[in-house]
Amino acid sequence: RFADPLSSGKISMASEQALPSPERGRTPKFKRSKISRPQLLVLTQHFESDPLPSFEKRQALAQQLDMTPRSVCVWFQNQRQRLLKLQRQAEGAEASQRRSQERQARLVEQKAAKEAEQAAQPVPSLARTSRAARPAAPNRALLPPPPAPPRPCPPTPGLVRTAGEAGATCRAQAGEAGAT
Repeated sequence: RFADPLSSGKISMASEQALPSPERGRTPKFKRSKISRPQLLVLTQHFESDPLPSFEKRQALAQQLDMTPRSVCVWFQNQRQRLLKLQRQAEGAEASQRRSQERQARLVEQKAAKEAEQAAQPVPSLARTSRAARPAAPNRALLPPPPAPPRPCPPTPGLVRTAGEAGATCRAQAGEAGAT
């Protein structure tokens, strides 16, 4: 990635990032600095005693650890957020466990109620029951009578039986003969 500045005249990628971008009009972002282990130990010790240090304490820490005041401030902010996140996760796990226990208790109660309900109902036997124990048949006296079937034609001379929609009907032969 790094080109030889003498041969090609190109600037390396690292130095390109350090140049301000004219289209944005802002100063370049600086490279992230990693906190060393001794610096981290001192910061964590101070965080345990005071998670929200004053401006003067942060300035003194930055000078002592050879860091910028802004990086010390950001480190403390990040640590507080991590602590909050862990607390929320712990509360969420406790709440989830509590909900699970409540759900399990409800299921046990429902199962016990169902078993008690089934125990209260009589167990049907496979043997024939007496007539008195059987459910009563519907009272036929309260039902309306079925419709009467159509009456057949009486055997009278001069009538012819024909099939109609409502059953057999009778017509007089004499009346038809007289109409034609």
